[in-house]
Amino acid sequence: MSPSAKSSPPSVSWMSVKWACRCLLLLLAAHLARAEEIGTKCSLPKRWQGRWFHSGVAFPVVIGPNNVDFKGQCIRREKDLFLFKDENHNCYRCLVMHEQHYNVIQYKETYCDTHNDLSYVCSLLAGDSLLNSLFRLNAQPIPCPFPDSYTFTYTRGHSECSYPQSVVDSCTVEHKMLFRYQACPDVQGTESYEEEFMCLGTWREGSNSYLVGKSDNPMATSDEDRYQCFVFRAYEDSNADGFLVAQSGDATCNGLYSINGGSTRLVLERDSTGPKCSFPMWLEGGHLWYSLDSSTSLQVTRRNSTLRLSTPERIVTHTCLTPYAHTNLSATYVTRVVHGCTSGYQCVQMITRGEHVLEIIMGKIMPVPTLACKRGYFNASSTNFTTFVSNRAESRRCPGVGRYEVMGGMEPNSVSGERRQQLTGKGGGEGGGSRRRDNQDTKGDASGQEAGGGNEGGGGGGGGGLLYPPDEDLQCLEGPFTHLAVGCSGSNTLILSNQCSSAEYSCHGSWEDGGREYLVVTPTSRSSKGVRRLCLVLERGAGVLSLASSSRSCGRDLTPGLHGHIALNTTSTGGCHSSPPVTGGGGGQHLVTWIPLLALLLLLPLFHPSM
Repeated sequence: MSPSAKSSPPSVSWMSVKWACRCLLLLLAAHLARAEEIGTKCSLPKRWQGRWFHSGVAFPVVIGPNNVDFKGQCIRREKDLFLFKDENHNCYRCLVMHEQHYNVIQYKETYCDTHNDLSYVCSLLAGDSLLNSLFRLNAQPIPCPFPDSYTFTYTRGHSECSYPQSVVDSCTVEHKMLFRYQACPDVQGTESYEEEFMCLGTWREGSNSYLVGKSDNPMATSDEDRYQCFVFRAYEDSNADGFLVAQSGDATCNGLYSINGGSTRLVLERDSTGPKCSFPMWLEGGHLWYSLDSSTSLQVTRRNSTLRLSTPERIVTHTCLTPYAHTNLSATYVTRVVHGCTSGYQCVQMITRGEHVLEIIMGKIMPVPTLACKRGYFNASSTNFTTFVSNRAESRRCPGVGRYEVMGGMEPNSVSGERRQQLTGKGGGEGGGSRRRDNQDTKGDASGQEAGGGNEGGGGGGGGGLLYPPDEDLQCLEGPFTHLAVGCSGSNTLILSNQCSSAEYSCHGSWEDGGREYLVVTPTSRSSKGVRRLCLVLERGAGVLSLASSSRSCGRDLTPGLHGHIALNTTSTGGCHSSPPVTGGGGGQHLVTWIPLLALLLLLPLFHPSM
């Protein structure tokens, strides 16, 4: 075949190549343009996400992962610069956003522009642009920066209101303070009212600090009236120290560039009635004390100058102002007492009853400190004591060591539901099945269920132990205490018992007052844990010992042998060396114990080699 006869490749049109390249370029350009908006979307900090208050906006502003309500979608970010696309108006705006505090975000923004270049749009931001603030809704409050009490003067564009002086008090909760504004008769725009303020965020810029919070002004009708912003700076001179404060006129921080701005300016001077003394060292500053029923805790803080009493319902603080009277065992002070955000003055007497027990007497709350400890407002002979035990309390030797027999005991019909629950361990209704002896050590849930036979109705018997027939057990457990042993099983142990049950207590401290002896004990056995702690009031005679009990305090009005769910009259049966009474079993129990032994003795002759 000749070369001319060979097939030649198809001819390529350069025009087709040119159009193909142009199409590829157009597709690439479209893809890049698409990536300009989609591929560069930014993410907002996760900690910003949530609902925020914005002054002038009627609804909560929601910040999402990459969008902000009424600002649009964030498509690009460089540090604090954010470019948002407004889909409704098809334009772009730049926001400069700063987190001043976890609960506060501030920003400035540009007008909406058609360009989508971050650098260009952000260059349009004017230096005097409006500063906007976002305050987190339902924010966790923070400790207020003014921890003490202050007197203050204020001005609202007119003359200064300086007499009578206004007051700002710290509250028992550290995130609140109370402003008490006074009206000055000769100054326009002043009025008397109280405003409780909750602190939400603070930050510092240069020499000034800022505070944002929320007030409960009775005249406020919306969050626009409740949110407030302050700028403040500490001052100190030869006469006083405190803070210079300026407050914004609305729910923003606009115009607060210095302490000379704002709609209201205040001069706070630290109150001279701050801590002036310290409480006794035997209060163990920094450690907790608890009332007998554990409903109230006591702690001394701030270098032993503040006493804090806490219950589930309230917190009360006492600031030491003036020592009033001291003895070797007691100390009396005038204190400034604060409950919530209200305050007054009170006389407080503290009496040590050993290393880990103390008692407190308090007088009436007075409006001025000079009256607090005066006769008629405070009675040092009062029987209204509150007894506290340290959380570090250790066992101590019990007084009156020996064995005692109860005269008559507690009558069966006097056994209360509380006493029955203490002895039987039952928390609810009485179920069927056998019950367990309370003074036996538990062997675990598994053994308890096996021994108990899986009863569903019984509230007692949560652990292992020997069983009693139901009727005998209930009658025995609900019977009266018959014996008392003090310091016999251990020098720090007190045991009350009957024929088949016992309740054991550990002694912590004792003292004498007015011819009677007072003893604080803690339950240590399962059957005695119906109460947290007890105060036993003891009265001794010739071979006779009477007891009263209270789970609230060591009241001086308690009569031994009469008051409390443990009210006993006993006679001494000798020291601990004397024979102890037989407890923990009745006749039926002895029979059950001897039956296997008797059977074994009867069977032994059958296996004797001589038989």
